[in-house]
Amino acid sequence: HPNYDASRFVMERFMDACIDPSEHDILQEIQQLATARKHKSSHPKTEAHRKFMLAQYHKIKSLLQKYPQLDFTEELNYFNEKAD
Repeated sequence: HPNYDASRFVMERFMDACIDPSEHDILQEIQQLATARKHKSSHPKTEAHRKFMLAQYHKIKSLLQKYPQLDFTEELNYFNEKAD
């Protein structure tokens, strides 16, 4: 199996060759949200964690204003539940 750096290299080359450069920003934002969703907090009951989850929720809401065709229902529910 390729390591993280190798996978990232392949993905970057794929994006350069197959995806319009104007779409690179949205892909980075989605990748950041995916990484945030995978994050396992050491202290999930803290105010800092709640703020982190709420910030991710608001990032998704902002993305949906720019790209209403995207479906972030699952992510919105996840970050909203964890922020409460």
